[in-house]
Amino acid sequence: MLGKFNELNFKEKTTIICGMIILLVGILVMGNGNNKMELHPVPKINNEKIKEIMNKDLGEDYTLTIKETIGLTENKYIFYRDENLKLYESSDQKYGYLEYKGKFFQMDGETKELTRYTEDLPFLKNPHFDLELIKEFTNNCEYQYISQSSAKCDIKLKDYLTYHNNKYGTSYIGNDNNIVFTVTYSDKINEINIDYTAFNKTVNLSEEN
Repeated sequence: MLGKFNELNFKEKTTIICGMIILLVGILVMGNGNNKMELHPVPKINNEKIKEIMNKDLGEDYTLTIKETIGLTENKYIFYRDENLKLYESSDQKYGYLEYKGKFFQMDGETKELTRYTEDLPFLKNPHFDLELIKEFTNNCEYQYISQSSAKCDIKLKDYLTYHNNKYGTSYIGNDNNIVFTVTYSDKINEINIDYTAFNKTVNLSEEN
């Protein structure tokens, strides 16, 4: 076969060599494409698994840490709960608070002295911290992949406000701007991050994120 190749003229030899190179490049490209598909499969999100974990009851013994960031200001709230007691801490208040059988007590951090407390604690009534409301408005989420342990869902403000208005007796009117909901999870919910900027700008008429 090599003898026949040598008998060809220069133009014929060049045509054959170019054809072989093109064929070889095509095979390599196809091979690399197949490898990429195997190494980087399209990630899938199990929506039902996340919703099932989200809807789990926390029970009567848990600690919930909430970080609220508005503009450059950050406040931190910690809720402790066991079978009989509920304790609350707030980074923007001097005292801690204890709830026992529906009654509130103010607790001095240094002396541990308790006094009866009858005023409202605004952070306990903040709809943004309302876990039951969060479960409701995320129940129809179509989650998008972020990593193996995290996913996000974009919820239109007008859809969120439907749930908010129903629960809190308000009549806010929303728009198509999104509230971005991100969840990190394993066999339980580890962290929830909600960007309420759309709510703040539309309802509170504030430009702060």
